[in-house]
Amino acid sequence: MPPGTGKQPATGESGAPEQDTKDRCEDYYNRCVEAGGDTKPGRVYDQSICGTCMAYCKVHGFWPEAIYNWNQVRIPCPGI
Repeated sequence: MPPGTGKQPATGESGAPEQDTKDRCEDYYNRCVEAGGDTKPGRVYDQSICGTCMAYCKVHGFWPEAIYNWNQVRIPCPGI
């Protein structure tokens, strides 16, 4: 557990996402695509909002309600 966070990290000792985290994130990703999020720009060039939210989910262990793009505009993550 990272010091002072009170939370279990979403990754294993290798730094890769745990299988249950990966499965959960993939489910949300699929819902995001079904909601049309794969056609909306994400945080970085050539990445959809679904890809950005998926990257966040794999690191933090949960699908975010929203992310901020490069110019600090809040963008909802479809699929919740």
